[in-house]
Amino acid sequence: MLAVRILTAVALLAVLLPILFLAPPIWTSIIAGGFFAFAGREWARLLGYGPRAAIVWAIAVAIACWLVAYIGKHAGYTLATMATMFWCVIAPWWLKTGLPDFQGRTRLPLAMLSVLVLAATWWGLDAALSRGPLFLLSILGIVWVSDVAAYFAGRALGRHKLAPRISPGKTWEGVAGAVATTLALAWLSSRLIPISLPNFSTVMFESFPAAIGFLAIAVLVMLGIVG
Repeated sequence: MLAVRILTAVALLAVLLPILFLAPPIWTSIIAGGFFAFAGREWARLLGYGPRAAIVWAIAVAIACWLVAYIGKHAGYTLATMATMFWCVIAPWWLKTGLPDFQGRTRLPLAMLSVLVLAATWWGLDAALSRGPLFLLSILGIVWVSDVAAYFAGRALGRHKLAPRISPGKTWEGVAGAVATTLALAWLSSRLIPISLPNFSTVMFESFPAAIGFLAIAVLVMLGIVG
């Protein structure tokens, strides 16, 4: 499993980094939209839709991303607010109670939810990219570091299950390891990377009190785990 994760990460980075640093931002956004459309297809397949219906939902996600870009930032802020409410309220509730019945009456609303959530995520990615590739990578890096830390901390110390009905391998010890490791590395990077090279950790710790910076990083880690 670990070898597969590493190989997948290397392969994706080999594609992602040249696109981020060499392609014009508009092409990066378009290519990212393709990935999000594929995510919409996978979401639909998880809900039990057939291949043709899944493609329809993928197209719906792609259209939603285009509409957000066309309408402008106000639509993006609205979508981001709605998606944030989902990740902060509904998704944690699912962690506690278990996922709803994907094959029942909730399937269509959940498919429609994918369009909202994925289009909002695409808008967030595009907004971060507008501040430069390094800024976007610094946000993605928080998720990557926390995921790796949670994996190793969970394997070494994991005893108490986080959400056994959804992801049996995740533990509270893994969560603690992810938060501690990511906070430490974020603080270190903010000390080593100057503000002239915009990255999320440096911006947070230079612009706000340290407590706010740590809180923001911790919230991102927790949302990544919920996701």
